[in-house]
Amino acid sequence: MSVLEKFGVEIFTQHNIFERIAVDKPFRPDNPAFIFIKTGTIKLKQSFRDLELSANMFMVTDPETVYEMISISDDFQSRMVSYKREFISALSLKFNRLITYRYFRQQMNIGVPFQADEMEVVWKSVNFLKYILDSDTEMTYKKEIVEHLFSVFCYQMAGIISKEDSNAMNQMSRQEEIVFVFLNDVAKYHNKERNVEYYAARQSITTRHLSSVIKSVTSSRPVRSLLKCY
Repeated sequence: MSVLEKFGVEIFTQHNIFERIAVDKPFRPDNPAFIFIKTGTIKLKQSFRDLELSANMFMVTDPETVYEMISISDDFQSRMVSYKREFISALSLKFNRLITYRYFRQQMNIGVPFQADEMEVVWKSVNFLKYILDSDTEMTYKKEIVEHLFSVFCYQMAGIISKEDSNAMNQMSRQEEIVFVFLNDVAKYHNKERNVEYYAARQSITTRHLSSVIKSVTSSRPVRSLLKCY
């Protein structure tokens, strides 16, 4: 069983990142991930546009997007934090996940600049999480340690968002929680399920209530139209 399957998260460095990023052909990631670049550059092609990530930048990758690697510099240093959606959804995080989710959906497939000192802090916390994940030492509470360290990482990333939206660090309301779960479910199951009834049933609520909440919280189109966008 892989580390990702066992713990819900796995860290890759520049030495083994190409186990997840194909070099000689287009690829689609199996799971969402954050890619952090400390030094050097990497160029990727996404659809018909090129993406270039350089020092002190990060990008959120999308499992629904096909990428192709174009080039990589000799001084490339990176960390990729790959995780399962159900793992992060199960964590008890005291910030507004809906605002965080929206932010990273908007930033997906875009190189986002980092302050050098912010990168250094995140880099160290990711390295420590990797150390625990890779350790062969017997740990009674290893799963719980991994969850707490990944939560630290999540709070660090949420802190970045809070600079743009102070509400990001607030707890979600019940309505926001419904929308957050719905968006995660759609991202995970939209290839198989397009019926509103399916997503309402997963939260044990009526389709009318689900539609009303989504319209109220997001001020967007009806839920059935929203599903067609995926």
